[in-house]
Amino acid sequence: MLPTPLGTSLVEVYESLGIELYKPYLRAQMEADMKLIAEGNKSRQLILEESMKEMQRIFKKVTG
Repeated sequence: MLPTPLGTSLVEVYESLGIELYKPYLRAQMEADMKLIAEGNKSRQLILEESMKEMQRIFKKVTG
């Protein structure tokens, strides 16, 4: 697989803004959260709320 020009540009912009949306740990965190839901250790709603707060924080950083 090769990255597209758009993908490469997004990573470069994220890096310049100090946003780590392209880092592998995000996928690992999502998988860990899904496991917690499946095991009944965390609610889907709570994980959704946590994710939304993080995305709002990033949005404010980018637009603020």
